[in-house]
Amino acid sequence: MTVYMPVLQARQGELIALGKLDSAAVPLVQPVLEAVCYKAGEPLWRAAMRLADLAAREVLKGTVVSVDCVHLDRHYGAADQDGQTPMDAVAGALKQMLIPMRPVLRFAATGGPSPQACEVAGELADAHGQGACVRAVLRGWGEAGAVLADQVAVAVDRLGCGPERLDLLLDLGPVTERSQIPYAVRAAGRAVSALAGLPWRRTAVAAAAFPDSITSVPLGGSVPFARLDADIWRQLKAGEQTWAGALSFGDYGVAGTRLPKPGVFRPAPNLRYTAPVCWHTYRYPTDAGGRFSTFYDLCREVTGKLWWAGEAYSWGDAQIALRAKGNGGPGGASQWRAFSLSHHLAVVLEELGGVAC
Repeated sequence: MTVYMPVLQARQGELIALGKLDSAAVPLVQPVLEAVCYKAGEPLWRAAMRLADLAAREVLKGTVVSVDCVHLDRHYGAADQDGQTPMDAVAGALKQMLIPMRPVLRFAATGGPSPQACEVAGELADAHGQGACVRAVLRGWGEAGAVLADQVAVAVDRLGCGPERLDLLLDLGPVTERSQIPYAVRAAGRAVSALAGLPWRRTAVAAAAFPDSITSVPLGGSVPFARLDADIWRQLKAGEQTWAGALSFGDYGVAGTRLPKPGVFRPAPNLRYTAPVCWHTYRYPTDAGGRFSTFYDLCREVTGKLWWAGEAYSWGDAQIALRAKGNGGPGGASQWRAFSLSHHLAVVLEELGGVAC
């Protein structure tokens, strides 16, 4: 079964969109959540509980999330003063809220997980009963697919969890120029082939084609950003390799890879509206009072375009249609991301032959 493995920062807007999925879509969407520090200076336990509270409130029951704590590791270090690792803290908070999770073991050209991290991940995989996720970031590996395969095999052995209980996510990172596609396809193909000897539960390839910033979009206008991640996946699926037919799809939703700094940020009203080949990205100025009432005008523009999918297409489309009629509050950054991502999830599931959202 082809599933969708979006890499999403674990913020309110992203979790709201996941929570609005139709229950039939839950098995088809296997999100990889990057745990983040929500407020500068907050302790590790608070960041972990904040994520768990958000997930308990927003995410649909039955959704299993894979959690990558790389940002918390960088922010808090390998362990706090009590010896608790970020992964321990997040997994404990999620279990307290009865939310099933998979720990993510992350590999990069700069290094892989430590033996201690593998041990912790193995314990959590058993405790939550959902296995784990191996995420290999392919930037910087070049031709070293065999080296990556050896490192992964050692880590899987330390994990003590059979590969049939493991998801493999091959992450190409930012691919924002069409000229990068041939290299990305070759790199992903080499990595999948090198790791195909293990009986993974599922294998997905992801890339980040959406830009880190949309400030290049003129206020009052729109810019189409090409969905190069989907192009890469389609080229891999069209190959003759034995693994091509079973390859699942991943992307970064409607965001880039860069993590926003903790704190208050008030972007201009915006929407990232997914179409088959691009994201139509809109940005409007605030009104004369610095408020977001112009979001209603933005939604009216979107609903008048040829690529408007209709208010019944997804929860996000219904919310956009409501604002186009001047109803409901204009919301803020979290709501705009939720509307955009909800529509995006529906588009991807339709492309993968899944169900509506």
